[in-house]
Amino acid sequence: MNPQITYTSATYVTFTCTPQYTTGSKSGLIKATAGGALLYSFSVNVTP
Repeated sequence: MNPQITYTSATYVTFTCTPQYTTGSKSGLIKATAGGALLYSFSVNVTP
């Protein structure tokens, strides 16, 4: 995935990404900085 940030504020960020290669459940992590503290983890289901 290649996330693209679409909006930011002091407390809010939105992003979009396009999953590639395979269908199924994909996991993601939101971190404070690259390699930094984990803020949130999530999963999405990719369908064809």
